[in-house]
Amino acid sequence: MMTIAGTRRCCLLLLLAFSAADARSIQGARCELSIDYRKGDLKEPQPLILTEAKEPTFLLPEQHRLLLIPANASILLACPGRNNSLLGLPGSAGSQQRARATCLGGKDFLVESEVRSFSNLTCKRLPKETVRKVAGSTCLGRHDKYEIGFAVDRQLFLPLIEICRDASTLRTYYSKYTIPKEIAGYQSQYPRPYWKYGSLYPGYNMNYAFKAEVQLRSMTALLGSEEQARKFIQPGKQYLNRGHLAAKADFVYGAQQTASFWHLNTAAQWASFNSGNWMIAEAAVRNLTSWRQLDLLVYAGVHGVTSLPDVEGVEQPLYLLVNATEKAFPVPRFYWKIIHDPVGNRATAFVGLNEPYASEITEDMYLCPDVSQQEGFSWIGWEPRNIEKGVSYVCSVAELRKSVPTIPALGETGLLL
Repeated sequence: MMTIAGTRRCCLLLLLAFSAADARSIQGARCELSIDYRKGDLKEPQPLILTEAKEPTFLLPEQHRLLLIPANASILLACPGRNNSLLGLPGSAGSQQRARATCLGGKDFLVESEVRSFSNLTCKRLPKETVRKVAGSTCLGRHDKYEIGFAVDRQLFLPLIEICRDASTLRTYYSKYTIPKEIAGYQSQYPRPYWKYGSLYPGYNMNYAFKAEVQLRSMTALLGSEEQARKFIQPGKQYLNRGHLAAKADFVYGAQQTASFWHLNTAAQWASFNSGNWMIAEAAVRNLTSWRQLDLLVYAGVHGVTSLPDVEGVEQPLYLLVNATEKAFPVPRFYWKIIHDPVGNRATAFVGLNEPYASEITEDMYLCPDVSQQEGFSWIGWEPRNIEKGVSYVCSVAELRKSVPTIPALGETGLLL
């Protein structure tokens, strides 16, 4: 028979237990997950984190690289790719590639009827993107359209980048994608992977083509002497590298950033331009997206062919690969980027000159009237008349399209400042 003291002690223990449960309930009103690459809760190999909806999309961080998930709300975790699977699942569920996870509070989720800490839910390997030609669809009226994205299952494909490509020259005209307003929470310092080209460049080894010594040989054949070629190809300092069209840092998650490393999404770009004004413009656009809280539709492409003087002083169109029998992969003279706010129907065009060896700034470097000196563009922060970093300017989309017919029509838009 329980004594009065024992009864009091039992009641006190029950009270403490209920208080602890209440405290956990209050604290666990939602789940907060950091996606910080080095210190966050999203561990490697990281799964795709998707909304649970009829048409799932990537769940994006709201602030400070944090995912905020209400209590009892569910998300989808996916590990697409051959021989991939979601790890940390109970029992026989360990071979599946996707699962629903329901927030219990803090870092805990209910997965396959068992409680799991989010950090224990990883993939066997990093989710693998898919590159596919869009059947029955073209771009610019007659060119091939490709998509880079994630095939979560047979019914669900998450597109990331749309590519418009000329099948005869193997040249990408532009990449189309979206920079989300949550881009400030992207996974910075995520490792750069190897570049991929698959079977999309038959007869060519694109990794070989971008080696500095190969560029030197090509330039020697094009310009007439190695001495002349060495004026322009300086390994470790100035050379042609792969210039992203859809930039790595324009995507939030590491798996998305990795998916941008396809040659389809690049063109040859001089190193000083790549790390100069064009990089500054890319960062400025991300800052604008975050500051103005806009989901921006982006078109990033190339135009024209740059040139260099040969031993006789004659300008020669520049190609990445040159030998006795062919000239392949023309080096663009211009890079352009259109940022479009579909909701407000406003857009702006950026143009950069891929000619760091030009002796002076000339009128033909401007494809359209420069409006960057207007009030409202100080947020860019570049050096627009620095030739080595890339002569750069801003135009209306309508004016740029008069010179660049490969820019898709957006209709009548206002200027996005």
